[in-house]
Amino acid sequence: MGVALLSRLRVSYKLLTIYALDMVAVVFLGASLVEEKYLAINFARRELIGLDYIGVARDGLFALLDRRFSLGGEGDLAGALDRLRAAEARLGDGLDSAALAEAAIAATAAAGQGGPVEPALDRLRALIARLGDSSNLILDPDLDSFYTMSLAVVRLPALADLLTRLDLQLAAAGTGPLDPDRRTDLGLLEGQLAALTQGIEADLAAGWRGDADGGLRAALAPPFAELAGRLDRVARGLRAGLAAGRFEPAAAGGLHDGFVPALQATHAAWRVAATELDRLVARRIDGFFARMYRSLLLAGLLLGVILALVLRVARRISGPLARLADAADRVHATGDYSVRVKWDSADEIGRLARSFNRMVEGLEAGDKAERLVRELEAAQARLIENNAELERASRLVLDSLGYARKIQDGLLPDASCLGDLLAELHISWQPLQQVGGDYYWLHRFGNRALILLADCTGHGVPGAFMTVVVASALDRILLEEEVPLAPAAILERLDRVVRERLRQDRPDSASDDGLDAAICLWDRGARTVTFAGANMALSILADGELTTLRGDRRSLGYRTGRIEGTFTETVIPVAPGDCFYLYTDGMTDHVGGEPPRLFGRRRLGEVILATQGLPLHQQVTRMEQAQAEYRGPQQRRDDMAIVAFRPL
Repeated sequence: MGVALLSRLRVSYKLLTIYALDMVAVVFLGASLVEEKYLAINFARRELIGLDYIGVARDGLFALLDRRFSLGGEGDLAGALDRLRAAEARLGDGLDSAALAEAAIAATAAAGQGGPVEPALDRLRALIARLGDSSNLILDPDLDSFYTMSLAVVRLPALADLLTRLDLQLAAAGTGPLDPDRRTDLGLLEGQLAALTQGIEADLAAGWRGDADGGLRAALAPPFAELAGRLDRVARGLRAGLAAGRFEPAAAGGLHDGFVPALQATHAAWRVAATELDRLVARRIDGFFARMYRSLLLAGLLLGVILALVLRVARRISGPLARLADAADRVHATGDYSVRVKWDSADEIGRLARSFNRMVEGLEAGDKAERLVRELEAAQARLIENNAELERASRLVLDSLGYARKIQDGLLPDASCLGDLLAELHISWQPLQQVGGDYYWLHRFGNRALILLADCTGHGVPGAFMTVVVASALDRILLEEEVPLAPAAILERLDRVVRERLRQDRPDSASDDGLDAAICLWDRGARTVTFAGANMALSILADGELTTLRGDRRSLGYRTGRIEGTFTETVIPVAPGDCFYLYTDGMTDHVGGEPPRLFGRRRLGEVILATQGLPLHQQVTRMEQAQAEYRGPQQRRDDMAIVAFRPL
């Protein structure tokens, strides 16, 4: 039915059909990029919601502290609690914060009426921690905004709580000699203050390292310098009293008065940190939109170029064919054998025009004009149907595959991205067709290198589409979400993201695709390689002996036949000269020999042992030669990829 319908279309429409197929691929890639950017944008927007809510909770906390310390604020505790209720109603959807908000409001109201302060502080800190976790703030992917988040969500709430508890302990201690328990409690709180001060300094230093334009340092340096001075005065007073074993009335009063400017400085620094975090997240959202619009513009330009090429080719084909058809119809209808077709080209259409002209010239000499015209029309139809159309369509398809190969080559990382982290690295990537389903990923994280090899479902175009899904998923996981650099955790997250992208987590999903993968994490400082595999093995050559870690018998993705569980990590100490080999099953699962058997890991291991003294690129060449010789006349039937590296 489909072939018959296609045969009735004009040549230009058939070429436009090929363009439509190309457009589907480009639109799919563009939609994947847009979806990825919108996920990142929504992630950041949720951070802004959490930051807004935390600011209301912060104002409630300091309204309570203003009752005790007279910080110079408005002291409107009832208004602060009303704003906290309004914030829960307006922003709390999806943050799982309702119960904590109610508990914080109740405890704060009780403290404002003369009740204990500690429960209110505990409830408000628990609410702030939940908001930071549920609104994605705790997962912030950028260096500058992550450490600013740490200050606004973790460090400064803890500091306000600690200063209040120190004041309560000093009030309970009085001015007499300190009993052992009280002295121990105050000593622990003094140690916590020192640790918290160091943590704030570390977060500031780390955030400024990621501060590209210097705006974060300019905003945070003044208030946090003031805060550091206030905290130093409090710490020195505490240490003096603890060393003396008592707090004299004048010293105790002075220390109590010192908490007021320390809390004021904490409040000011917190507000500035929250404002800067809001600015950084908003700037990241603007960047996501800009990159998304650039990607859409590029996709539109690409579609326009393809359409222009298709229309030009269509005119070059359909125009002369229409002239030939008109000339043949005129000869048939009028018997005028003086008709000629003018078309000069060296292709099949030019040959057809010249043949037509010669035939008409022959028809002018005899009575075989009608038969020759019919033969010409039949030859013209067959040639158009069987040669010109098919050759042009085939050429466009091959051009599309060649362009797809360029796209897939662009997705593969350059081995030089690891710099000098490895002593030797060699990668062999051989798709069965122009594109394939094997994929590798390399990235450097300081003194650590992450090496991944994946074998996606199928080969050719379907397999290549799967590698696009895997590549975008890895960029999201390791460069945006910043999943911990643990191979097992990365495989778990990659499994979930692939299932989400292919909609396999839905009961009506038609996708049952997935991949096998293995990850090696080389840590140059610890001199270890950490390995985790999803149905893919790692071979290790050390001290002349070859060992193989098979990984877990579990693949990533797939809707049916899934094996649930966690992935196992193996940490391998590395000595100079140790070599590691990752390879897809296309290397081991080819059949050869008599009787026919798989090439297998055992034969591959024999080649590794026999060539262990050679450089890695020569070893890999010998492996491929050995497999080709074993396969004999049989053709390859799968993609092949090998990643071999020597850390030291």
